[in-house]
Amino acid sequence: MAPHFRDEFMTMLEDEIGLRKRHRNSIEHARLSFSLMLRGAGSGWCHPVTKCRSIGDAFRNEVLYALYPYDRTVWAAMRRPLWWVVLVLRGCPLFGIGSLSFACLLCIIDRTDHYQLIQFILAFKKFQFLISG
Repeated sequence: MAPHFRDEFMTMLEDEIGLRKRHRNSIEHARLSFSLMLRGAGSGWCHPVTKCRSIGDAFRNEVLYALYPYDRTVWAAMRRPLWWVVLVLRGCPLFGIGSLSFACLLCIIDRTDHYQLIQFILAFKKFQFLISG
């Protein structure tokens, strides 16, 4: 009776270990595909170090990475001068510069990506409240 129980237990244990291995591999695959998407393999923004197809793509990537970095904290993003330039442009109420900067930002984000669109709407409403009152 005992050897039969041991064989069943070992079989269940091997199945469980195999399941965990497959699960770990699927998690690693998900992390890899997510990082590839962030680096520009998908329709999202990419890190400025990666290759871009044109100067427009390079500008777009620089601006989006300055505003919404995926691998930096807010404090690290604040050290970049481009972050401050975009912040001042977005917050300037004179001559419609703030509205124009938000319109330009709307043109360069990927509007099919819900995360980017929600981030844009929240930032627009936040600046509208802070600047206009």
